[in-house]
Amino acid sequence: GAMGVVIHARDVQLDREVAIKILKTDDVPDAQAHAAFLTEARAIARVRHPALVEIYHCGEYNGLPYFVMEYVDGVSLETFVRERRSCGLSLDVVTSVMQQVATGIAALHDAGTAHRDIKPSNLLIYNGLRVKVVDFGLAGLRGEAGQYEGSRAGTPDYMAPEVVEDGLGSAKQNMAADVYAMGAMAYELITGRVPFAHCSSSGVFEAQLTEAPAPPSSLRPDLPAAYDAVVFRAMSKFPEARPTALAFGERIVRARGILDPDDAGRGLRVLCVDDDPDVCTWVKHVIEGAFADANVRSVSDGLDALDLIDNYMPDLIVADIEMPRLDGIELAAVLNERPATAHIPVLIISASGGGADWAILKD
Repeated sequence: GAMGVVIHARDVQLDREVAIKILKTDDVPDAQAHAAFLTEARAIARVRHPALVEIYHCGEYNGLPYFVMEYVDGVSLETFVRERRSCGLSLDVVTSVMQQVATGIAALHDAGTAHRDIKPSNLLIYNGLRVKVVDFGLAGLRGEAGQYEGSRAGTPDYMAPEVVEDGLGSAKQNMAADVYAMGAMAYELITGRVPFAHCSSSGVFEAQLTEAPAPPSSLRPDLPAAYDAVVFRAMSKFPEARPTALAFGERIVRARGILDPDDAGRGLRVLCVDDDPDVCTWVKHVIEGAFADANVRSVSDGLDALDLIDNYMPDLIVADIEMPRLDGIELAAVLNERPATAHIPVLIISASGGGADWAILKD
């Protein structure tokens, strides 16, 4: 890696194989390198989970800090995928891998830590299809500044737009970036290519900021459309619109059993998004009065709407401008950036919107 060397070794006292990570000897490590290395060790030790590599010991040898981890006899996910490139990965394999990664990262997040460099080369596959998340070199802890804060650290193909633009931020911000990376990785496992494979190396950063990748289902005909919604939700340009790591794992598992919701004869589907229940009642009355086969649902917030849209896929959305968490304009922007939902018309109703709001909506 960029900072350390990993050695396969044996613990002679406990008679077990271990992995030892030690700082490179190219240069005498300075105080910042020592602090960074200790941060990584603490990030690993802070939480125990079957999908996260476990740390046993931390120390120093000839002035070089090191820590001892469990040895995982497996291959990187990157190698695992490459070896199966000709036949591709089944959706069951993709779902299993991503669900394990998501639950491990969720445990990490619950402990106040963000990984900040989730990618196939930082995951190990062993014992058939068990997963271990490794390499916490960029991990940041809650309450600590973090040696990489404010820098554009990570891997471009999996880097969230806000990291591209502003660099790494707080632990909470980086947790949302972890979810983006998981979405990008799921995209790659499903389709066999990274989201912006058509871009040059220098163009990947710009694409992360401004482009939406092709829907996974357009690259893989056997893919249920539900996967498009799960992946694009995780890869939203808006961090607040992304699910938690745990919710992402639950959604990708649920998508495995969902058929295409765009079935014939299902009637008109309308979603009302407003924190005023009286407005939702009025919308339901008007729509169902005009269309006998209409099915009107309502939620009180933009984020709740995204949760429902992934499976409900309405024909029309009626939304208020001012709502808690994710307002109507932000909801429309999130839907417009996702190819799976860009076609859904959004009707904005408000008693308080002004010219500036309408100008944004028009664009």
